Amino acid sequence: MALVEFVGQVATIITLFSFLTGIPICRNIQLSGSTDKFSSLPFLVGNVCGYLWLRYGLMLGDPTMTFVNIVGFTLQSLYLIWFYIYTFPKSKINRAIIAVLSMLLFVHLYIKYTNEPEYFVGLMACLSSLFFSISPMPLVFEVIRTKCTEQLPFSLIASSFLVTLLWFIYGSLIGDAFVQIPNGLGACIYGVQLSLFTIYPSKRNIQ
Repeated sequence: MALVEFVGQVATIITLFSFLTGIPICRNIQLSGSTDKFSSLPFLVGNVCGYLWLRYGLMLGDPTMTFVNIVGFTLQSLYLIWFYIYTFPKSKINRAIIAVLSMLLFVHLYIKYTNEPEYFVGLMACLSSLFFSISPMPLVFEVIRTKCTEQLPFSLIASSFLVTLLWFIYGSLIGDAFVQIPNGLGACIYGVQLSLFTIYPSKRNIQ
């Protein structure tokens, strides 16, 4: 088995497992009865990210990227619907979803009516991945302020670190900078977040 195929298969398996980390988050939302304590940003960006990488994988004819992002986009859409159900009032999330749908429609029309859309879609997918990687940064600042990692989702960050590292290697092997760059930077960002668990305790000290 070629190295690129092996890395692609391992990256696919780990990525599929990482997609499932959204389930306990949705469960916590259900138990809370609302999304007041949760940010909509990861749900919105995750949906856009999944769609863009799916379209890019289809344009490249890359079965590995296509398959994993079909699953990813489907799950991210379901997570967003779940978030929407438990959001009250819905005015703010409605505006955000309209903005996301407008962006996806623009990308669809751009692909349909331009001759060489690969660079544009690859660039958009690259930027969306970077934005998705930095979306938990407000929580990181909160950890530094409180000196406690209680609010950081360790399993999600750890799986994201492994996923971005594997896709960085895959992007390097296939020579695609749009895959390589955002995942390399993402691995660094998630690595920094993981390091916080070695610096700060998981529970806040109450004196």
